[in-house]
Amino acid sequence: MATDHPRARKLGERIKVIVAEALERGVVKDARLGFVTITDVRCTGDLQHATIFYTVYGSDEERTETEAALKANTGRIRGEVGRNLTTRLTPSIEFVLRRNSQSVGYRRPNEELNTFG
Repeated sequence: MATDHPRARKLGERIKVIVAEALERGVVKDARLGFVTITDVRCTGDLQHATIFYTVYGSDEERTETEAALKANTGRIRGEVGRNLTTRLTPSIEFVLRRNSQSVGYRRPNEELNTFG
């Protein structure tokens, strides 16, 4: 899904900033939304789809509620992305939850470093 196209990387970085700022400004007014950090955005080579990776600080229940809130408000967030991009088409977006150990990498005793992403 992710490619090494420079334009896709630039678009992903721009979408990451737009989504993070939109969540900070309160574009999504949903009580289920927890403390979200956008960790990465990957775009397809044709710039038609963006996968937004995020983490949630809190319990499993808060993660589940935040996931539901983001899924319910995907259209609103995509609209915000479209208003702030200068591309002809707005990519479809998908939110993917990353557990904390997946976003940075973790080490268990007597194991080599595992990284994800």
